Amino acid sequence: MMRARAELRDERGVMGLGIFRLVIMLVLVAVVGWEAGAVAFARVQADEIATTAAGEAAAAWRDQRLKEAAIAAAQRAIDERDPNARLVRSSLEIAVNGRVTLTVVKEARTFIIQHIDFLEGFHIARGTATGVPPLV
Repeated sequence: MMRARAELRDERGVMGLGIFRLVIMLVLVAVVGWEAGAVAFARVQADEIATTAAGEAAAAWRDQRLKEAAIAAAQRAIDERDPNARLVRSSLEIAVNGRVTLTVVKEARTFIIQHIDFLEGFHIARGTATGVPPLV
C-alpha cells in the first residue's frame, strides 16, 4: 500500500503539465489562424476595393478623358470603402478602349506578422482589377 502511494506521489503534476502543453498548442494554433485569416481577409478586401475603384476610374475617363480625373475618381472610391487602403498611382493604366487597370494596397491588421522583419511583405495585401467604362 505504501509503495502504491509513493508511485502516485511521483507522478503528481504529469496531468497538469500535459494540460499546460495542450493549452499552449491551442493558443499557438489560434494565433496562427488569426494571422492567416487577417491576411486573407485583407487580400479579399483589396481585390474588392480595386474592382470598385477601377470601375469608377473607367467611368470618369469615359466622361472627361483626363487621367487625373480617373485617378481622383479611383481615390474617392477607395476612401469611401476603406480609408486605410491606398491607390498605387503608378499602377493606373488606361487602354485605348477605356479600360482602366489599377492596384490597391491594404495593410492587414496582424498581431505578429507585421513586426517580424523577414515576414515584412506578407501583411501587405495587393488587389489589382480592370474596370470597363459603363455604357451610356
